Amino acid sequence: MAEMASVGLAGFEASGRTTLATHLEVEHGFTLFDAQSYLDWRFLHAYDRPVKTLEERADYYAACQRTSGEGFIGRAALSLSETRNASRLVVAGVPTMEDWDVIKQGSERSVLAALHATPKARRIRRNLGHGEIVADDTYELNEGFAIRDMIYKDRDVSLSMWHERRPRDRALLLDRLSQTLITMCGLNPEKPVVKQG
Repeated sequence: MAEMASVGLAGFEASGRTTLATHLEVEHGFTLFDAQSYLDWRFLHAYDRPVKTLEERADYYAACQRTSGEGFIGRAALSLSETRNASRLVVAGVPTMEDWDVIKQGSERSVLAALHATPKARRIRRNLGHGEIVADDTYELNEGFAIRDMIYKDRDVSLSMWHERRPRDRALLLDRLSQTLITMCGLNPEKPVVKQG
């Protein structure tokens, strides 16, 4: 497998994790692993219904940790990158440092970014359809997995996301944040050429 660089994005619901990760995937050739979508997919297959609340998702995550072991999301992300023979991986919504440690061990270069967005900006993003489950800020401040620690002390860099109404401004913001992460990983900002074998 090629030398791999990994970017982890941590932050609360509707902070822009998936938006930035999708930009890295489309514009810079990263393989995208969305931890929340993966967890929701596992829940759907286990219970034959979608997740309804953040508390339900947190409880299911804890149950998966007990049965699959800590770092199971990190292992799933690395498995996807190996299947796709990826040299660049972005993980949207890294839930714990244990998961991030697994990803770091499987990567030659890595950076964990904490995404910040004001509660007002996150509410605006939710109203536009970002973030599937509407959560209140009280839950996030008290129960938000280990995200608080990742955002405030364990991250390599903090990035601010805010709502930009004009598409051009939004694109410029995503480009600037992407360039910061790519530079921190020591990567060429151009998409890697995938050789068909």
